[in-house]
Amino acid sequence: MSAALAKLDPGLRIGSWGQLQEWKSDWDSKTDTHRHVSHLYALHPGNQITPGTPEAEAAKVSLTARGDGGTGWSKAWKINFWARLLDGDHAHKMLAEQLKASTLDNLWDTHPPFQIDGNFGATSGIAEMLVQSQHDVVHVLPALPSAWRDGSVSGLRARGDVTVDAAWKDGAPATVTVRPGKTGPIKVRSPFIAGRYRVHDEQGHEVGPHRDGDTLSWNARAGKAYTIQNEAAVALKTPATARPGTAFEAQVMVTATGRRAVPAAAVTLTVPQGWTVEPATRHLVAVAPGERRTAAFTVTPGPADGSRRAVLSTAVTGDSWKGAASAVLALEPCAPPESGSVLVAWDPQEGSTVADASGNGRNATVTGAAAYDATAPSGSGLVLDGTTYLTTADTTLGLVREATFAAEVKIAGSGYRRLFDSQRSGDPGTDGVLLDVTPSNTLRFIGAGVNVTLNTTLPTGRWIDLVVTLDRTGALTAYVDGERKATGQATSDGITGCTSRPLRFGADQGGGQRLTGGLDRAAIIARTLTAEEVKNWRQLAF
Repeated sequence: MSAALAKLDPGLRIGSWGQLQEWKSDWDSKTDTHRHVSHLYALHPGNQITPGTPEAEAAKVSLTARGDGGTGWSKAWKINFWARLLDGDHAHKMLAEQLKASTLDNLWDTHPPFQIDGNFGATSGIAEMLVQSQHDVVHVLPALPSAWRDGSVSGLRARGDVTVDAAWKDGAPATVTVRPGKTGPIKVRSPFIAGRYRVHDEQGHEVGPHRDGDTLSWNARAGKAYTIQNEAAVALKTPATARPGTAFEAQVMVTATGRRAVPAAAVTLTVPQGWTVEPATRHLVAVAPGERRTAAFTVTPGPADGSRRAVLSTAVTGDSWKGAASAVLALEPCAPPESGSVLVAWDPQEGSTVADASGNGRNATVTGAAAYDATAPSGSGLVLDGTTYLTTADTTLGLVREATFAAEVKIAGSGYRRLFDSQRSGDPGTDGVLLDVTPSNTLRFIGAGVNVTLNTTLPTGRWIDLVVTLDRTGALTAYVDGERKATGQATSDGITGCTSRPLRFGADQGGGQRLTGGLDRAAIIARTLTAEEVKNWRQLAF
């Protein structure tokens, strides 16, 4: 039997770009954002992949490439995957996305119309963020998200017939209680165990477990309750958001929560590559019982590199004890425009230059022959004959958290046809934005982390008033002639318009996928217009 098992394919392979291969051959595409991620089964619900191993890093690469989009059940899988990778903040993000975009008012998961996988999967993911036990250790608070700064949980079940309670404060574990259902060895792991702790039973009798790093082991008796109390709580406090080049203060707080003082310690802060932190080390004197001491650092983020979040971690090292904490910051890859401002406003009237009425200087040049249509809504619309389109010089839109795209447009022709475009070819929605018309005359949006087709067929051969809004939750809404026609869902990251490139209408960045028809007034506004405002967008833009 052993010889036969040894001949079986191991199933786990790391591909050419660091991904966990979905297939036996290295066929995976970096641009594949399909919602199915079944090749990560070894991560969850399996146990063949352990955090910190090359296979775990490869699973992370695959999961990142697939993105955060998908239906409710797909997002539920991703909650569990990120929890197993010990990334509580990304797991929490997926839970939030599922609740906002893939959950009905009665809390049913919507596929649509309903798929119970999403409900079961989300609750499983929440449990995985709080307790994991797939590797014969009861790992408590393994992926606690920073959004759950204070809290408690009781009655969670771990493998080996163990019931778990836990409480935490300021992002640091406070107490962990385990109730084994059978007598025998038990292992409990949690970040604070590497520091100062006390273990006692329900009568208050001290228990002397063996410690190995952040894991305790002892012989437990069935039916008894064992509590591990954190006596040196370490917390890291940072702003919620950071911007490249703008310094901020990070505070490391050490609190003596038990009956013993916490010895003096050296405190260091680890920041992403390219960032700076001053000073390199802080020294805290001993902390008396019930007291707190704080070490402050000045952190300066490095240049923007496209990342949307950053992880900071602190290490506190004292005599016979260690502590650690981490914090996740949302990163603004570039400055956002003023909320509600008009980013661009074009009203083609004559000649080969279209002035930008927003005052931002995004004047457009007509590429091709400039001819005008007197039947356009304003009495002068640019004719798009398949060789004509509008383009600006290189420009950046900034980090656009919410937006309204509006245009009076006539759609003709076939194939994919660009409307607004400020995105490099092949981008999955992480750099710039585009709106276009598909071969079936539906509307497609690529931006804010997704590629989504809105389920409405656009009228062709006549002038229409087309408006698409993106709100701060990532909700997309399409209006035609003032009527709401379709909705869709992007991420809540907003549109990353940080790269300088032309803003175009009627063609892609390479001059292809040209729209045939016509363009009258068009605008982009850094705000989500209401349904009533959509009807009057011209008055707001010009």
